[in-house]
Amino acid sequence: MRVTRQLPISIEVAELWRPKFNVVKSKFCPSCQEAKPINETHWMLDRSGKPSPVCRACIRERERRSRYSASN
Repeated sequence: MRVTRQLPISIEVAELWRPKFNVVKSKFCPSCQEAKPINETHWMLDRSGKPSPVCRACIRERERRSRYSASN
């Protein structure tokens, strides 16, 4: 007898219940100029001075720079 696992809910229903405020999408990051997952809750000024959501690598880089400048 073969046992198959069933997901409790379908993928489509899970997509509907996902919170909309922190959806990470793979799109163009204006800060590092690469296509990466974008965190919609963290915004930085891009090269033209317009605020826009950025990737996690840019967020970490900004935090590292702010810690470095605070320590000096």
